Amino acid sequence: MLAQMDGFKANDGLVIIATTNQPDAIDDALRRPGRFDRHLEFQLPDEGGRRRILERFLAHLTFENRPHTVDTLVTSTRSFSGAHLRELADTLTLLQVENSAPDEPLTASQVEQALSSLRQSRGDLGFQR
Repeated sequence: MLAQMDGFKANDGLVIIATTNQPDAIDDALRRPGRFDRHLEFQLPDEGGRRRILERFLAHLTFENRPHTVDTLVTSTRSFSGAHLRELADTLTLLQVENSAPDEPLTASQVEQALSSLRQSRGDLGFQR
């Protein structure tokens, strides 16, 4: 990546955007002038933000008790980024397709299964109950 970035001319009109959940792990060579000149930090979504994100990502799914499920997910995902919330929604979608008829609502145990699956696949990367 560094070799490719060094080949660009100043007037190429190219903008490169990179993201990370681990800014401390970025190599110093990427921080040199002319590489990534602007650094923006975005905080994890607060409770209201998580609720809005989840409601949007879960809009196509049915739950036995949607209000309670969304409340539970909002409180169970304190340290989730927007990407983690999207992954949770994708996992729930797959569970609904794999384990239920498409018109049957997801159960509380399926929701817990999706959360557990994410925790296992991500390890202890800040997930909180």
